[in-house]
Amino acid sequence: MGYRELTGYTVEVVGPGEAVARMTVTDDHLNRGGVMHGGAIATMCDSAMGHAVVSGAGPGKTSATASMNMVYFASAVPGDHLTVRAKVIKAGRTTVFAEADVTRDGDGRALAQGVATFVVRDRRS
Repeated sequence: MGYRELTGYTVEVVGPGEAVARMTVTDDHLNRGGVMHGGAIATMCDSAMGHAVVSGAGPGKTSATASMNMVYFASAVPGDHLTVRAKVIKAGRTTVFAEADVTRDGDGRALAQGVATFVVRDRRS
């Protein structure tokens, strides 16, 4: 089982430089305060942004997160369905900047935003 399956989210590329991640919050995602752990939200953002970066980088490329910043606006609880929309903001030859917005499905409430810098390189065989 891979990390993504373990955490319970899905990611799909929706266009060059764009990706969407989705998740339904369960008890497994909660912190001791009873709301979704910020690290779980950050993981979804990192993964969605990474997919967006690689989708725009071209064949045979991969990426690594160099830095990431998160801002949290509201919490999520079990049963909430979350969507992360990630996109590339600026792409250089080896450095790419991306952002991700996390919303709760249904009411569209903004829960968090992530911004990150990625290093792009050739995929190792």
